[in-house]
Amino acid sequence: MKKRHSLYCLLTLVVMLCLGTLGANAQKYAPGVLYHIVSAVKGQVVGFDKQGNISLEKLNADAPNQHFTVTDLSGSWRFINPFVNQAVRTEGNALEMGENNGSDEAQLWKVVADGKFLNLIPTNRPNMAAAVQGNKLVLINKSKAAGNKAAQFSIEQAAHSGFDADLTYRIRSAQQPDLVLGNSDSGENNAHIVAEKVDKMNRGQYWNVKMIDLNRRVVGNAFYTQNFDDGGGNQGIDYVLQWPAEEGVWNNAQFLFEPVAGHVGTYIIRSAGNKEKAAKMYALKDGKLKLVAYNVKDQSAWVTFEQVEKPKIKSPYWEDETVFAENKEKGVATYLPYNNEQEMLADKDYYNTPWTTPKTARYLSLNGTWKFHFVPEPSQRPSI
Repeated sequence: MKKRHSLYCLLTLVVMLCLGTLGANAQKYAPGVLYHIVSAVKGQVVGFDKQGNISLEKLNADAPNQHFTVTDLSGSWRFINPFVNQAVRTEGNALEMGENNGSDEAQLWKVVADGKFLNLIPTNRPNMAAAVQGNKLVLINKSKAAGNKAAQFSIEQAAHSGFDADLTYRIRSAQQPDLVLGNSDSGENNAHIVAEKVDKMNRGQYWNVKMIDLNRRVVGNAFYTQNFDDGGGNQGIDYVLQWPAEEGVWNNAQFLFEPVAGHVGTYIIRSAGNKEKAAKMYALKDGKLKLVAYNVKDQSAWVTFEQVEKPKIKSPYWEDETVFAENKEKGVATYLPYNNEQEMLADKDYYNTPWTTPKTARYLSLNGTWKFHFVPEPSQRPSI
């Protein structure tokens, strides 16, 4: 009986240890979101200089070099600064920044729980762990890491918004969560950005977000080649519209997502390309995203970003550039039929001057008054 009880306790302990290890390795970090790597030593954060030297620094929420995305690769994690496209890597027993390269095994890390903190273990050197030495980060033997403050870290979400440009998002009203930002499912220039009820089949409600730097963001539609646009210096445009932006230039397509204090993941949208408009903010007024006086307490300006799968929505056939005609006869070389050879030979005027009207019963002019049925959009066309 004692042996059975001892065996049960041993198995329980093994299961608990395994679950602890799995729990640590099963850490979840949202793609594209910005994080700080925080040391248990004085609560300082990991940063780096222009030469790629890594050190601990006092937290500065506006310092780009203190922000990282945490990206999964084959069961390991990579700590990438998206603004210089460099990743944390090992070099000997030191840590440094290196060019973002998924094939570089020195950039792969395991995250292992150590009490309420984490140990950072290089995947290609599992007997070592990252630790603070002075103001630098080095590798120490893993056996000396557990419970050692110098080797303990936490990964904490930064206040600044972070996005993966390859992912798709819905932009939701925090005040009215059943409403999201859309473009009325239109690919047309100048279409207003409006509040709409969630519709999974509405292509205008799916957006990609590109980070230009720590502050500026570009919002583009996931289906249409259109971007959020603030209208630039035109003060008469007091709303967000859509217009194609030029890659790398951006102009009127630059916006700030200002975090709302005390509400993680909630932001206010502000213009970043025009000084006059940058002093204000955008809020949902009368169903449109309108420019209003800056007031962080106005919850009609609060939005959240929800990562979603881009649906497979079949485009209407009239948007298919390979379809350029409907109910049209196949093209043929220009010719004019006659009833018989004699009729053809008799029409010498047309033979000598083919721009004149032919003399044959088989010719019918379509000149005259035509009637057309115009509709605002293809869905309103009459059935045939």
